[in-house]
Amino acid sequence: MKKFLIIDADGILTDGKFLYDTHGKKYKNFGVNDSLALQLFHEEMIVKRQLFDSISVMTGDRGTGLDITVTRLNNMRVEMNVYNFFNDEKPTAIDRFFVYDQGGTEENPNMVYFIGDDIFDAIYQDNENVMFLTTVNAPAIVKEAADIVSKYEGGSGGLADLVLRIMEMHGLDILRIFNDRVERSKEKLPTALNDRFLGTTPHVK
Repeated sequence: MKKFLIIDADGILTDGKFLYDTHGKKYKNFGVNDSLALQLFHEEMIVKRQLFDSISVMTGDRGTGLDITVTRLNNMRVEMNVYNFFNDEKPTAIDRFFVYDQGGTEENPNMVYFIGDDIFDAIYQDNENVMFLTTVNAPAIVKEAADIVSKYEGGSGGLADLVLRIMEMHGLDILRIFNDRVERSKEKLPTALNDRFLGTTPHVK
């Protein structure tokens, strides 16, 4: 049995809002804490301990909106697979391609940890092969269906919170991991403060 982490893009990686002008979709708001949480997950859960097979992101967006999402994902410095499915396609796609594919069978299905907030995601209620997690700003029907609800919103720490909670479910000591990472970072620090000095406002370049 394999385990997969699947993340919905809009509403989880972002706050779910699209900013438009007369030419169409222009901007999305992404959270600042999610990159580090996903980096830690990939390092600890996939590379080091091999508890999970992969991280995937699902988005139903097209055109400029998809380009914005991909740009952000590329900037996060985490190895993630990106799939394009519409909201009503995601439940079938997750069952078909993750639970009962890639080594999963009816007798021994894979396990999916899915973080989403779409109305269609309420279908995951009582699905023993999918642990469904969502954020506090999801619709009520979605929160009622979820196994875990973060007290934080999408794009505002909700994804980071849920990713770290999945790591804790698997017995990882998050604070110890943080401390180890800080210790390793000491080796990269410059010997003098001025080596990282950018200037004094308002003349910083």
